[in-house]
Amino acid sequence: MTDVQRYCNQCTTWYHENCLGEIVAAEKMMMEDLDIIAAFPIIRGHSSESGKDQQDWDVSGTGRMVLKAREWVQNGAPENWKKKLSARFVHHVLSDEWQYYICTVCQATI
Repeated sequence: MTDVQRYCNQCTTWYHENCLGEIVAAEKMMMEDLDIIAAFPIIRGHSSESGKDQQDWDVSGTGRMVLKAREWVQNGAPENWKKKLSARFVHHVLSDEWQYYICTVCQATI
């Protein structure tokens, strides 16, 4: 069972992944770790089909951590930014290949 949703910053709307259609490939670029997290989609929910263990941010979503990373990219990050975000979350984002979708309304990558 999957009940994972993606948030579109441009439309300010949540979408179920099942309703978003085709998965698009993420561009492979050399980016700093904080930039990768800042570009990460805002996701909430957990898919038992993913084969991944449920994480504490699955329920509340990745928004708080992603938005904080975006703020730090703009204004400068503290030296211990990985600890402040959660070392587990940082490792989770950086150690996996993630799927992205195109918003059906505004065409943003989410």
